[in-house]
Amino acid sequence: MRESMGFGLSRCVGLTAPHPDAMVQKYREALGWEMLTSQSGLCLTDGALRAYVDPGDRRPPVLELLTDHLSAARGQLRALGFEEATWKGSGELNLVVDPFGNSWNIFELGADVEDEEFDFDSHVLARIGLHTHEPAKVAEFFSTVLERPATLSGHVWVIDSDPVRLRIEPGLPNGPVFLLEDSLQLQALGAQPGQSTLTDTWGITWRVLPRPPASTAVISEAPHA
Repeated sequence: MRESMGFGLSRCVGLTAPHPDAMVQKYREALGWEMLTSQSGLCLTDGALRAYVDPGDRRPPVLELLTDHLSAARGQLRALGFEEATWKGSGELNLVVDPFGNSWNIFELGADVEDEEFDFDSHVLARIGLHTHEPAKVAEFFSTVLERPATLSGHVWVIDSDPVRLRIEPGLPNGPVFLLEDSLQLQALGAQPGQSTLTDTWGITWRVLPRPPASTAVISEAPHA
């Protein structure tokens, strides 16, 4: 369990689709996600992120913040500038909207909730992105929410909320974006070769994570004639 009164970033996300079975089948085939048995409904995971899929009209993903104290969190969220949409209490849906239009569920960690192992070798990384036209402002806001520093690397702001990383960068469409290591997975979702960002049939945005430039070179001697 977390010991801070602040918030943590969850690896759980909520997705909706008019016909969830089609989304589940596609993500299993293209991304290698596996089904999990869950009392909360359809659940997919690749060992890093965990997606709960509900039937409904196409809409942006719901991200999740973790707290140890749900009752105190409600007042904190209002003070931070979140707008409350639905608040049903511990173990239920507590939906809030941040000042930039992103939806978040607030989940209370209890003493019986254990941290789970992450698979950092999965195609979908333990990183959640936010596309925005004002990345510095969004980074400052979530640095306050998560009580963690925001670091600028190139044009991307990064906030680590162990073991999940939030990446905030300029881009369209505005809102959550999920990150892939391999462009082949993006093509399997319907992207063209060379395309780095795709919004799929269900309105979910995917982006290939740029590889960092090499800082060293391997030099070998030419073979003797």
